[in-house]
Amino acid sequence: MGDPEAAQRRLSYLSGLPVLSMDDSVLKLAKVYLEALSIPARSGLDALHLACAVSHEIDYVLTWNCKHLAHGEIRRALQKINLQKGLFIPAIVTPEELMERSE
Repeated sequence: MGDPEAAQRRLSYLSGLPVLSMDDSVLKLAKVYLEALSIPARSGLDALHLACAVSHEIDYVLTWNCKHLAHGEIRRALQKINLQKGLFIPAIVTPEELMERSE
């Protein structure tokens, strides 16, 4: 089932972080992303994650999902959609992209 101590450590990192609200506008935007970005319905949480980040102007969307989020064509399509709608464009990145560079 996993290491309970490790799980507790992960949860401790989240303490004090704000919980972002999700109103009707976030849900509507998620539906736009589902269709426009060809995100399958079973991966609807990916679209919701993205819509929430856009609505709250979060600088980075951190994901391991290189099929529906951190994919070049998805990034390009999101930029086009959000530019047309005048919406914020977050950087969608994988953990490796945010890791410290070695000189």
